[in-house]
Amino acid sequence: MNSDRWHKLLKENTAEFGGISSGTIEDCPHKKITFDFFKSLKIDGKDKVLLDIGSGFADLGKNVKSICVATDLVTSQTGHVLLADAHELPFSDEQFDIIYCNHVLEHTLSPLICLLEMKRVCKKNGFIIIGVPIHPGFYSDCHNYILTEQGWELLISRVGLKIKDKTKPELDCKCYCCNKGAEKNE
Repeated sequence: MNSDRWHKLLKENTAEFGGISSGTIEDCPHKKITFDFFKSLKIDGKDKVLLDIGSGFADLGKNVKSICVATDLVTSQTGHVLLADAHELPFSDEQFDIIYCNHVLEHTLSPLICLLEMKRVCKKNGFIIIGVPIHPGFYSDCHNYILTEQGWELLISRVGLKIKDKTKPELDCKCYCCNKGAEKNE
């Protein structure tokens, strides 16, 4: 598929182009659940580089010690945000210590491709933090995917990520801390 066709599909099928925004960490309970889970893991540090996928208001960088690279599909949000598509991240392999993806996968055209890209840009001993809605319960017209806990966990494992920690469901949301599993050819 050529680039123009892909961007047309993104525009027609993702909520980001409809002006929908769920707000900052402080004013969105679902985003706060993932952020609190991230802080509880104690993996944040001044020597780390964190990629925030789908950052929206770019407020994560104000709340972490790590060097934060904020990305989003659109540039209409406030703050300094790099325009990037989670389906094809414009970064080198194994560039980031932490990948933070807070309530983004459900809006994408392919969560599987996005997870593969996160795995690609995450360092070998890095962490991938994911916050997602779970079914039944959390529903919004702007979501392309609402999976069960088992569905998200299958998708995460299918791309070769290992779940190291996870939350109990809260407000119909679930958070995961993942890292790269052993490569199949090792």
